[in-house]
Amino acid sequence: MQQKERVLIVDDDSTTLKLAAHIFEKAGYDVYTAMDGYEALNKVATLRPDLAIIDVMMPGMSGLEVCQRLRANPDTAWMPIIILSAKSGVDDKLDGFQAGADDYVGKPVSHKELLARAGALLARVKRMHQPKSRVIAGVGVKGGVGVTTLLVNMAVQLASQGISTILAELRSTRGTVCHNLNLTPSEGLGGILRTNPAELQPREVIRRLVHHSSGLRVLAGPTQVADYALTEAHIQMILNTLQSQAEYLLLDLPQIAGGGVQLALENADQILLVLEPEAVSVACARADLEILKSWGLADRTELLVVSRARSSNLMSVKDVEAELGVQALSVIPPSPEVFYLAASVGKPAVLSKPDSLAVGAIIKLTTALLDRFSASGAWRG
Repeated sequence: MQQKERVLIVDDDSTTLKLAAHIFEKAGYDVYTAMDGYEALNKVATLRPDLAIIDVMMPGMSGLEVCQRLRANPDTAWMPIIILSAKSGVDDKLDGFQAGADDYVGKPVSHKELLARAGALLARVKRMHQPKSRVIAGVGVKGGVGVTTLLVNMAVQLASQGISTILAELRSTRGTVCHNLNLTPSEGLGGILRTNPAELQPREVIRRLVHHSSGLRVLAGPTQVADYALTEAHIQMILNTLQSQAEYLLLDLPQIAGGGVQLALENADQILLVLEPEAVSVACARADLEILKSWGLADRTELLVVSRARSSNLMSVKDVEAELGVQALSVIPPSPEVFYLAASVGKPAVLSKPDSLAVGAIIKLTTALLDRFSASGAWRG
């Protein structure tokens, strides 16, 4: 059962106190009361309310002083406070805000308005303190280097461990993630793009997530090339929404360009720049690394070398690293049969062929990133 939110109401008038307590109890809150500032401070210390509603004019210690003391204490500095007072002039309100109040309501006030203000303040504070997911962005130096396959397997590996994970296919071209997971292609991002970003609500993003049997949730790319642009405003709304919905958010991005891709990468904790060990990929990677450096993102970018096919013409990893002056975080060895079969049946290789060398490298990479984030204070602690 969800714990009720706790409200402390402080007023030296017993009639006002009982009426306010009744209003909030009827609305579903746990309500505590105090009739002076000293009692209020003691109850805050012992009961840890989620919200305090404090009258200004009280004997001994004014409501403004109570507010100041709460703000000065690190343990209660975050607590939302509403000042409720018959003194409702501009200067009175300024005094209340300067003392640290989040809202100032003049008496008399309607029951509905007071409840609405309290609810809005609690919701705002909850959003501010809501933990955000770790964001891993995968981007290829050119098309066809295996970014989607890599991220699908990483995401399923995370979800299979009971880690809340979302994979978002942020590209205006036709999406393929659903095919890789044997999911019915959804209108996911395509439906979102038809909505004016100024009118886009978080619930519209959330309801377009599709669920995989591993526990992974997916925001799928369009079912066809989108007629509407993927704007920065769309991306910001998607990121703001999804980051509060999972422990890990993986972003499948198109090739590096300005605008939306830059915004998505700036929101990432880890950027995986994916390339194949061949001359064209290396040349593209060199250019992309320069762009990422100019955007101030070099320190969160790691090189990921994926050998999608066996060939004697491929460069060695050491040669790739020497060409780019960057050490690769991970190398995924060639295993085309494993991934072709996985794609054809819609069952990711981490589930169908977990013992293959390539899948082992993906699992090791995923574990390494988990360990890295845990060490730096990830959501899982």
